[in-house]
Amino acid sequence: MSRLFGGRGGGRGDEGSGSTQELARSLARQGAWGGLWKLVLSLPFPQAAAAAAHLKPSRWQPQGMAERQLAQLLAETDRREVARVSESVHASASRVLPSALNAAGPVGFCHQLPLAAINLIGEDLHRCRIATVDRTGVLNEFYEGPTNHVSLCCVDADTVVALRDFAGDGHLRNAELVEYTPGGETVLAGGTALLGARVEATADGFVTGLRLVRAALGFSGGQELRLDLAEFGFNRADLFAVDPSGTRIAFADGFRILITDSRLEPMHEFAADDHLGHGPISAIAFTADSLVTAGLDRGLQRWQVAGDRLRPLHPASFPPPRALHRLSPVPAWDLLVGDGGNENFFYDQTSLDSRTSPPFLGSLDTGIGHFESAPYGRLAVYEGGLFPPTRDSADGFYSTVVLDLDHPLNLLARGLSSLSRADADRSRATRADAGRYPLSDSARNVLDRIEAAAELVPELAR
Repeated sequence: MSRLFGGRGGGRGDEGSGSTQELARSLARQGAWGGLWKLVLSLPFPQAAAAAAHLKPSRWQPQGMAERQLAQLLAETDRREVARVSESVHASASRVLPSALNAAGPVGFCHQLPLAAINLIGEDLHRCRIATVDRTGVLNEFYEGPTNHVSLCCVDADTVVALRDFAGDGHLRNAELVEYTPGGETVLAGGTALLGARVEATADGFVTGLRLVRAALGFSGGQELRLDLAEFGFNRADLFAVDPSGTRIAFADGFRILITDSRLEPMHEFAADDHLGHGPISAIAFTADSLVTAGLDRGLQRWQVAGDRLRPLHPASFPPPRALHRLSPVPAWDLLVGDGGNENFFYDQTSLDSRTSPPFLGSLDTGIGHFESAPYGRLAVYEGGLFPPTRDSADGFYSTVVLDLDHPLNLLARGLSSLSRADADRSRATRADAGRYPLSDSARNVLDRIEAAAELVPELAR
């Protein structure tokens, strides 16, 4: 089975990446039991169980009953079984589209449903198809033709909103905001002002940020909306993010951030000149409880929305080696994926510590690959190279892969310390639908142990 290239330094589905296990052995040799236990808690379950094997019960004394029970649970885990299950995640939780269909960006997500809209390219590179995909593959096609699409989103199962551009009379470029439905298409707006714009779904509609005109357009609750960002000192409106609830939008430009609700009503305004060590903002994203920005001078900064203001929390300890132009939150993995130009960098969503890619994604040594997800999305889409175990594999070198972030085995990608009782409850509820997610006995055994760990982790802080 092929592996998906996913990020720098990723594991290969074994007990843990070599560097992680070398660090665990080194800490054990030094007798740094506290540091080793901290490392164990930071790792996903497969690597955590392997690292915990270096703890010496005769020398390390757990602090409290929960810590003792968690350590015992890890010690009693069959690491080979966990490794086998980890190897199966890619096959279980992703769908590789047929080799005749590859996405060529953009990708857009639906807030209400686990759907994504993608731009499919077939054998004729001059024609595209706008389609929706879910965890099973391609669902519906809404458009086929030569028009170039630059941004997409799903409003619901039957509605895709897209920005498309084309050469008009006299070979001047023009652009349109269009709504695709099974019944046809409706042009919502048109003109050169839409060139370079972006569209994204909200809880009850969508928002369009313009690049050439300092304004945002929206559609919410059946009403058309508009916000003039020039009033807030903005020179662009196409750099923005929608939060997990779909009810807040954060616009950014230079050193300025403006947060609105989904109806484009301003809520918080902030000039971040004194707090941004990463330079002018190049990417912005919401995570579960915060806002993260990246800058043209490299680096990441986490913010908290506190009342009527934004509070700077902390920057990333080890900034990316290049400026990031897209931030894709993946709540199911507790990760933030930064796109540095076809090279993906992985960070803990809360601490912004550098992370390896989930083990089932393989390692990205070639620098290729395009990864997108949304904080409200339950899917991710990867476009790039597959890593076949043999050179005569039937898999194409370039593929489009839809990753199901609802699949219970995604818990294998979560660091232990990020787990909670809510994760355990959600996993059990999802597993109850056996028809949707058939699992092997080994997979159920491993999930039982991870769910038990998720019940213990909150007790560690007491």
